Amino acid sequence: TRSCVLTRAEPLRSTNTDKLCALAEASGVRDVVVCTDPLAALDRVRELRGADELGVLTGSIYFAGAIRGKLLEGARSR
Repeated sequence: TRSCVLTRAEPLRSTNTDKLCALAEASGVRDVVVCTDPLAALDRVRELRGADELGVLTGSIYFAGAIRGKLLEGARSR
């Protein structure tokens, strides 16, 4: 199943999630989830992917900065 989780890392520069949602749906993504917080979005991606699936994260440097600490925690615990 194709899913898309949307969030805004920086409210003044980030594209509005309503616009992103419409684009995702227009491209054939059936399951679109909007999270108000980047860390909640990361958690949701982890919940949605299967055990043998990858989650792809993309965004700005603001998004990378917002989730960096949590990603590093996961890497250290392995």
